[in-house]
Amino acid sequence: MRYVSLRSFQPAQIFGPAFLLLTALLLPQASWAADATGGDHQQAVAALTDVKAAIAEIVQADSTYATNKNIYYRASQRAINALAGAHGAGYVAEPGSPGDAQGAIGHIDALLDRQDTPAWSTSLHGAEANIRAAIVHLSDATHAHELMDYEIAVSRALTYLQVARGRATETGLFGGLEGALATTVLGIPADARQQDACAGPPSTAPAYGTHEGYLAWIAIPNGDGKHGLAEDTGAT
Repeated sequence: MRYVSLRSFQPAQIFGPAFLLLTALLLPQASWAADATGGDHQQAVAALTDVKAAIAEIVQADSTYATNKNIYYRASQRAINALAGAHGAGYVAEPGSPGDAQGAIGHIDALLDRQDTPAWSTSLHGAEANIRAAIVHLSDATHAHELMDYEIAVSRALTYLQVARGRATETGLFGGLEGALATTVLGIPADARQQDACAGPPSTAPAYGTHEGYLAWIAIPNGDGKHGLAEDTGAT
């Protein structure tokens, strides 16, 4: 049996009769069991996509070295639009948005609008708080009179957005959106096979092994040759 990083989604070359099990992490203790639906997965991927779009918008404007301050103001407003969504505070329609109409906050709020407490809830609460903080600093950037003031505000916004994006190797508050998608059932696409990770070896492949809301392994078929992994969890 071979173990490889869960973050690698390239075709794997394997030999022999064993399943390839991809270890995500040592399973943390959780008081609630939660199963994400395909809809939850899509909402989380969309939120992460909007955050990435906002970051890219700011970085792209900065890389132009433009002397026209309106280029920077416009980029900051477009980033706000991607984060807040068309119905969110601070949205201005004229510049457009690199994200979707629901916005990162809209997707996260839709996920958190439930009575139970899934394993990924702490990550998403933290991500939303950081996104809202980033919007405040981006709003300051759109009203900055000096380039230095703009750069300070945008740098602070980017710091919060990177924390909201998170890391696929972290869980909980520091995991952010990437961590939630990479380490919990939120990363499992619709119609994917799941089984209890503690119930023994997988009976079919590809499949996702989960326990108490966390993703423990991904299995692919045995046999010689190249095999694509089960669907990408959505994290990068």
